[in-house]
Formats: sequence, structure tokens, C-alpha cells
Amino acid sequence: LRYEEGTFGGPMASKVDARVERAIGSEYWGANPEGLVGRFLDFTGVMTRFLGSRLLLMEDEFAKGVTFHMELRAKARRTMLRQLEEGMDEEKVLKNGARILAGQDVDAIKSAEDFAVRTTFQNDLGPIASWMNKGFSHPLMKIWVPFFRTPTNIIKETLQRSPLAMMPGTGFWTELKQGGAVADQAMSKFIFGSGLFATVASMATGEMIDGFKITGAGPKDKNAAAAWKRNNWKPYSFCVRQPDGTWKNYDYGRLAPVAGIFAMASDYAYYSQYAESESELEQLFLRAGAGMYNVISELPMMQGIFSVTELTGSEYENFDQKFDRA
Repeated sequence: LRYEEGTFGGPMASKVDARVERAIGSEYWGANPEGLVGRFLDFTGVMTRFLGSRLLLMEDEFAKGVTFHMELRAKARRTMLRQLEEGMDEEKVLKNGARILAGQDVDAIKSAEDFAVRTTFQNDLGPIASWMNKGFSHPLMKIWVPFFRTPTNIIKETLQRSPLAMMPGTGFWTELKQGGAVADQAMSKFIFGSGLFATVASMATGEMIDGFKITGAGPKDKNAAAAWKRNNWKPYSFCVRQPDGTWKNYDYGRLAPVAGIFAMASDYAYYSQYAESESELEQLFLRAGAGMYNVISELPMMQGIFSVTELTGSEYENFDQKFDRA
């Protein structure tokens, strides 16, 4: 809060997702920080960012601090249990655990820091996305696309936990090649997510558990949409039937990265009811990623970029109509 600087993962590992230089400040404009103009720029910058990016950065750092210590404690516990199983003296095991918790183990600190950055979706992007991020980090672009790294990583983490994990660009194959614990984790996410997808698809129909269903984006057909409205079903929700017959909704849209799996599976379950052949089901399954697109578009952090994509309009509109929309 005081210095407006992150402590985990470097200056770019932040949801603020801006360049290192602050657009409103003496340093950026080459002004003397002790001069009248320099002090005015610095003060204006602080006041402009305080209720926005500065507080967001602080919240982000707090979350990273919590997850950092979670992973550090987990690392100490795993190490101590392994050493006890190997027959090491208990007193020495306790000293090793204390050493990790005291931050004296470089590998443990690095592992915990990586975990903190990844759980807040601030880990490094691939080469193509990193190149795009440079453009999106320009102050002018922040007006339209305030967040790029975070939603990109949410999509990546969601795909890694779905049947689509084996697609290029998800990072699955890269992690698998590393071997060891990283490969084990990549495989477990893929298997767990795929199993979750199948389970959610079954539960989404409402036939697996009486009085409970999981919704996706919702129907486009007017009559079906009217039926949803009568039942009070909301998009991207866990719907629970109450004793009086009404339905209560619990929004799951913020439960990233598993929210994407819920959305994909729910949309797949809904539209598969109308499929007439196995080939249609296969195509529907392969296109289940559209469900994730829908749930990502609902995130407040993505309103800007999805407003821009909507400017293109429908494929059935001519150029003049699209130009008027823009």
C-alpha cells in the first residue's frame, strides 16, 4: 500500500498488468521529482491510482502472501514426513522443518513463490501471449482492456483441467515433459478435470439428483428462455429446489478455474439433449470450449475486451451496420 510495489514474482506479476513505469508520474515524463511539476505529477498519480490499481495490487499481494505460506507449510510437512519414513532422527527432522518455515531453504521459497503467483493467475504467459501482453499493457489500452494476463491464465488453467488439456497451447505437454512432481500434477489435473466434466454434465440435467441442477449460459430460444424465467433458473448457477417448489440459485462464476469446467459441462449437457446422432455429440463435445468463452465473458475484469469484440456485430450484418455499431 505504501510503495505500490509487488513482492512476489517481480513487477509484472500483478493483476494491474501495467508497465513498470507509471503513466502519471515525474519519472515517466522526465520531470524533476523535487520540482513543482514533478511533485504535482506524482501527487496526481497517487490520487488517481489509490482507489483503483493500488488497492487492487494490495489485495493481490495479500492473497499471494496467504498462498505463499500455505505452500511453504505444505512443503515443510511433506519434507518432514518423507524424512521420518526414511528413518531420519526426529530432532533433525524438526530442525529441517523449522529451517524451511524460517525461509532458509531456497528451493522451498522458490516453489512457494511460484505457487503464490500461479494461484492468483499471474504466472508467465507463453511467447505469443507475452508478446500480445506488451501491447495490452500500454496505458491507453488499459482504458479498454484493463486485464490481460489474469483472464489468459484463467483460460489456460481451466483448459488444463478439462478434456481439452491435450490441445496445443495449454501448457499440458510442456509440464508433462518436465517429469517429476510437475508432470504428476499436470496429469492429475487433466484426469480430475475430465472426470469432473463428465460428472457435472450428468448432474446438470437435474436427473442425477432430484431437486438439483447446474446451469450454463442458458437457452437462446425464446420459449425455452421463458421456461427458465418461470422456474427462476439463473445462468452459471447451482440451482436447488426449495420445499415450496421454487428454485434458489448459487452463482459459481467466480470459482475459477473450475467454473469454466462447470460452464462447459453444463452447456454440453443442455445442447446434447437435442443431438440426433453420435457425430453431433462428438462435434458438440469438441466445441464445449464455447461454454468457457461464455463464462469468461461474464467476469467483470473482461467487460472491456468483450465490449470491443461485440463491435464486430453478427456475421449476418453488412459493413455499414458494423461500422455504425463501432
